Amino acid sequence: MNRITLIGNVTQDIKYFGQASNVAKINLATNRNYKNEAGEWKQDVTYHSITAFGELAEKLMVAGATKGTKLLVEGSIKNEKYEKDGKEIKLNVVHASAIEFIEKPSKGEFKPVEPAKPDGVDWSDDDIPF
Repeated sequence: MNRITLIGNVTQDIKYFGQASNVAKINLATNRNYKNEAGEWKQDVTYHSITAFGELAEKLMVAGATKGTKLLVEGSIKNEKYEKDGKEIKLNVVHASAIEFIEKPSKGEFKPVEPAKPDGVDWSDDDIPF
């Protein structure tokens, strides 16, 4: 299974490519807090390259996601390579399958989506047994 879930902050403004800006390149920083051998709290930061396609890219652009926006990203890891200055560069990129906003973007409108109820069904959260 190739699946990854990340929660982190966008580290620079998102770059949009393709017709109608349907490809988004996102740099995301995630943090891990831990105690070292001396018992002191430390923090590791890991940077991830994320690519979003189609509706996901458009969702980011419409909402105005920018540097500092906190996102939850789900996807799969892909190995990509390219050539730069005659050298082959290899990197792991997360191809996003879902993106959710953890905090409101700095610009644009943020409207959480409520799940739709099937037609003719009238239920509330009290009706759910768990």
